[in-house]
Amino acid sequence: MTFSRMEAAMEDAFVEWFNTFECKSHPIDTVVELADGVVLSDILTDVDGKWFKQIPNQTDTQLTWVHRLNNQKIVYKLITRYFEEVLGQDPELLPPVDLNAIAKDADLHQLLLMCQMVIAIAVQSDNNHMYIEMIQSLSQKSQHALMVSIEEIMNHFNIDDINPRSSQLSGTSGTTTSRSFYTDSDLPLKTQLELDKLLLERKQFEATHTQLLNDYDDLRERFVSLIKKKTKLFYTKALLLLLLLLLLLLLLLLLLLLLLLLLLLLLLLLLLLLLLLLLLLLLLLLLLLLLLLLLLLLLLLLLLLLLLLLLLLLLLGRYIG
Repeated sequence: MTFSRMEAAMEDAFVEWFNTFECKSHPIDTVVELADGVVLSDILTDVDGKWFKQIPNQTDTQLTWVHRLNNQKIVYKLITRYFEEVLGQDPELLPPVDLNAIAKDADLHQLLLMCQMVIAIAVQSDNNHMYIEMIQSLSQKSQHALMVSIEEIMNHFNIDDINPRSSQLSGTSGTTTSRSFYTDSDLPLKTQLELDKLLLERKQFEATHTQLLNDYDDLRERFVSLIKKKTKLFYTKALLLLLLLLLLLLLLLLLLLLLLLLLLLLLLLLLLLLLLLLLLLLLLLLLLLLLLLLLLLLLLLLLLLLLLLLLLLLLLGRYIG
């Protein structure tokens, strides 16, 4: 899980846990709504009403970032003092919180740090059984996220501060208070949390394993389905390719036929041209024959004329003689 996803899980878990408190001024939908410090003070007052004081609820129009900053300063100061004076844990070891970022920008990361400190106080208070039961009533995802949040805060302290102790702490009234990280009859809280955390992780691993098996079966079915579809597509593509090849062959045959027809037409044209040439030759021959006939006729005419002239000459010669 990435850091941002962990923060989102923590936010959902804290919203679910805070909404189990009946003492709060109003329900919340996001951790950002805790920026005014009112609901945080409500929860802390429920945890230890003698130590924490409730911040009066104000409307949004009355609240400026300065008001929110003052409220957060009050809450943060009481939280650190509670860790030091009541729980005997060094507040200097706690992670620093940027109250200005909360007041001005409702910074989610900084608000989650405040929430972690609040729940760490709740599970170490006198009524820790009640708050642990409230945590155990949540969804498994929220339980896991809250346990991780508590562990992150506890890990900042020395093991001696977390182990069972019986320290006398002086209050303002002169009485003493004894706080122990042990529950009255069970294991220490940290051990309980670790055991619950392990059980939750086991359940989550089992759920994840089941989910992975389901995902595997689903993926296998999808794979088989895809293989079938791919095979079907392959055969379909093969048939389409065959059809295309047949069409191409038909087109080639048609082209060949067209070429043959064109060749035949060309041959016919050539034959026609040859016939025309032959006709022209015949015509030429006829013309030549006609010319020859004409020449012959002319020759005959000339011969006749010569004969006539000879006859005339003979006749004239006789007549003269």
